[in-house]
Amino acid sequence: IQVENQNIVPKMSIGIAIYPQNGEDADSLLRAADAAMYAAKNNGKHNFAFYDAQMTQDAADRIELEADLREALVSSEFKLVYQPKVSVSEQNITGVEALIRWVHPTRGFVSPDVFIETAERIGLINEIGEWVLDTACRQLQQWKIAGLQLEMAVNISSSHFSSAGFVRQVERVINKFDIQHGELEIEITESMSRNPVQHVQVCEELHNKGIKVAIDDFGTGYS
Repeated sequence: IQVENQNIVPKMSIGIAIYPQNGEDADSLLRAADAAMYAAKNNGKHNFAFYDAQMTQDAADRIELEADLREALVSSEFKLVYQPKVSVSEQNITGVEALIRWVHPTRGFVSPDVFIETAERIGLINEIGEWVLDTACRQLQQWKIAGLQLEMAVNISSSHFSSAGFVRQVERVINKFDIQHGELEIEITESMSRNPVQHVQVCEELHNKGIKVAIDDFGTGYS
């Protein structure tokens, strides 16, 4: 498709439902086709899938997970663990990376590979990112009071990094917990850095405030 001077190649994920096996009315068929469409997306997108009964259960599970995820933020079910960064030459720990974990009251441990994608889809990822940033910087302040000098790295999603007011939000957090230059590092994935002008501007603003920016998963093709 040509839009003005741009050539656009659209991709689509198609869900297929068949009458009467998958439904005998329009609403039933649309629900079945919608479930099949999600299956096509989960199989790499730009694909098609025929409906089967398991997809209904998968859709119900997805809705339940979304509801549980919203409740998790309210009920303080998230926690952070800290992965150490070690200097081989100096043989000491120079910093840590904050990693979010979700311990559900009945599900138990829920993998970040599952809930991060869901949080992005339902628009909850920014709120979770705010919580992670605040909690990690609070912990860094406590370690500093205890005499530990470490650098804190925090992963930020694409939508959060690009959101209006992100830099101001980071500035409020570092002022709140007295985070000094060089003590906080924002990690972004290489695959999100697709808007050079916007991201360079955010990176420069963070850099001017003494906050480092690191590219994670470097080499996957977008840099």
